[in-house]
Amino acid sequence: MALNIPREDLDHVVEERKDRLNLKPELDFVIEHLADYRAGLARLLARPIDPRSAEIAGRVEFCDYDQIDLAGQRRQLSPDLAIQILKRMPASLLALSQLGAVVYSDNVPVPNFASDGAFEGGTEWVKESDFLEKVGNEELHPSRILVGVSNGEIIWSTPIPSTVCEDDEAVSMYQIHVFLHEFFHTVERGLRQLVGQPIEDRPAEISEDEVKSRFLNLCGLFMDEVRGGYFRPVSRYSSTYEETLLAEGHRNHDAYRQALAEEMCETFVAYQLGLVPPSSEPTSRDPEYLHKSKENIAKRLRIMQMICNEQGA
Repeated sequence: MALNIPREDLDHVVEERKDRLNLKPELDFVIEHLADYRAGLARLLARPIDPRSAEIAGRVEFCDYDQIDLAGQRRQLSPDLAIQILKRMPASLLALSQLGAVVYSDNVPVPNFASDGAFEGGTEWVKESDFLEKVGNEELHPSRILVGVSNGEIIWSTPIPSTVCEDDEAVSMYQIHVFLHEFFHTVERGLRQLVGQPIEDRPAEISEDEVKSRFLNLCGLFMDEVRGGYFRPVSRYSSTYEETLLAEGHRNHDAYRQALAEEMCETFVAYQLGLVPPSSEPTSRDPEYLHKSKENIAKRLRIMQMICNEQGA
């Protein structure tokens, strides 16, 4: 995307764009709201366990956690807690999920940026010790990183270096956020090509009942709220994709579906835990816009509740 701005302002704009993936503000928010995160996790773990959920969750493999040192383990989501969380997910969501394994990594995903500062989607995986060394040598930014990666079948749980946050509890709490986000990716990824596609344009073999069971109709309602004119990203992370979601004509359909998926995953986390690091306040001070943008987020949270309840929550 070309930036038609004076050259003297370009560097500032580029850095602002890159800072959308600066993780430090998210961790600062978690530190400030640790009590709320503890309460959200407690509510989640207090839910009754559906035997169907427990059976599906028990099939997920956890790999390489014992390869992380004790200090690193304190800053990760342990396999035991991850299983307890999965057992409390709606059974039908777990049935739709393609998740087979969680792999613990000591590599930090460093995002690749385009010349205009926009996130290109790719990452460079850097061993955590090398990352810290490169930060010390000013070769890498200390906190512009990604956390957690999924291909739909595997979730890679990745470290959050001390250059982002030194508070172990805050880091481990944010890892729960990341795990829930990536879990929803394992649900939606196999269906993403259909999300936002009108029912009449979907393959004939997909009946309306199947569409409902795969929650695609509710995903369509979610997308309608995104397109409704008062859209505001639910979280600071999902605001990275705001321009793609609001692009006129949605010319790049793959990018649009990816952006929609990120907004849905963050909304899923907000529904499950009760909070996420929020997006920035709107620049508009118009009272109607401020009211309707808040209501837009509330509507999407209600749709996410419907998605989870529709799937047996």
